[in-house]
Amino acid sequence: MRFNKNTLQDSELLVDIKREAWDYRVIKRLRKLKITTYTQLFALLRDEQVNPQLRADICEEIGRLFLWIDKRRFVPPLLDTLKTTDESVLNNAIKALGNLESKRAISHISNIAIDKTRSYETRYAAIMALVEGIGDKEAIPALSKIMLDESDDIKIREDAIEQTAWLSDPSLVNTYIQLLSDTKPDMRFWAAYGFAIMLMRTDISAALGELDQAAAYDHIAPDHWWHIDREALYALENIYWKKILINDMASQHGVYIISPAPEYHTFQRLFNNWENDLRDKVQPPTLKIDAGWLTEKIVANWPQAKLNIRSPKPKTYLIDWMLEIDGELLIGGLHRDQNTVVISGSNIVVSAFTVWYRSIIDPKVFLFLYEWAMFAVEIKIGMSISDMDKAQNKRQISESNEQTGNYGWISEILPPPL
Repeated sequence: MRFNKNTLQDSELLVDIKREAWDYRVIKRLRKLKITTYTQLFALLRDEQVNPQLRADICEEIGRLFLWIDKRRFVPPLLDTLKTTDESVLNNAIKALGNLESKRAISHISNIAIDKTRSYETRYAAIMALVEGIGDKEAIPALSKIMLDESDDIKIREDAIEQTAWLSDPSLVNTYIQLLSDTKPDMRFWAAYGFAIMLMRTDISAALGELDQAAAYDHIAPDHWWHIDREALYALENIYWKKILINDMASQHGVYIISPAPEYHTFQRLFNNWENDLRDKVQPPTLKIDAGWLTEKIVANWPQAKLNIRSPKPKTYLIDWMLEIDGELLIGGLHRDQNTVVISGSNIVVSAFTVWYRSIIDPKVFLFLYEWAMFAVEIKIGMSISDMDKAQNKRQISESNEQTGNYGWISEILPPPL
């Protein structure tokens, strides 16, 4: 049973931590050192002469049991512990302060996060404490400094961009817009990701032009990820979905692409990972869809379809459309690369459109359906809407299932062996 923090007595340390289920090894060492009061415990945390492993373990216990900890008692010694020269103690103290959601720690942890003399592990711990733990917009200036510093370590900049997006603060929109034109592809990739995270709680419509530019032209894959233009599609499509539905985001929908090429996690896992980097050997798709031809096909099947309705007109699409299938809305567009179709809607209408699209494309061409950032679902000749819907539902985002897939098509997109 959880105890009342307000009744903690200085001399009851060992009783309390036993009740809180601290690691028995920590309790044993405290007994051996005759540490029986909170005053002694806090003095131990501050003492650089004490075994650093014990101090690190105590910080770890505090972080693990943060719901049972009296923040008013534990934050001051943890703040002092941030001055330690031992990295393991420091990192665990940072994590503990993050778990305690200590706003008093923001400036101290921010200074650690931006300190380029610190190790990557320490700076990452600081970023995670500021975002995932404390989650206060007061940390944004320091995090933005890291994101925008082109001289800083690329990995820590990536982490700052990725994690800060979860704060979903409107002030970040202009920062992420700036990052979409960064000289490093990794920064542009994570900026596109950041917009995808922020869009549900923040108005990102100011980034429409930059996201459109990225989705249209930035077909570069950073090391061990997928292409920036594909990453940008989710945020771009959601902005247009919201505009078309007059600011109604309640409708359940996903963003999908139909492509003859490896995309998203399939591309990353099979062609751009640490063990098997074949990224630069993938042959470009031979499929080229004429915009006029596709327009005729769409209108013939859906006479009520509305064409080129997006405003402002996107650079990403040669044509775009809105249509209804069984009363549900689907929007889409033919990417300017002429081999990729982007569609947004519910699973069932996406399945219906996908089966129809498969029927008008040369059967010799491999086609795959990808929900944003997911693995491929092969679109097979003769699939019914039900088959396609089931295939989507069965898709498992796991390494084991990815490795057991049928990838006979790989030979079609790689050059023949010499």
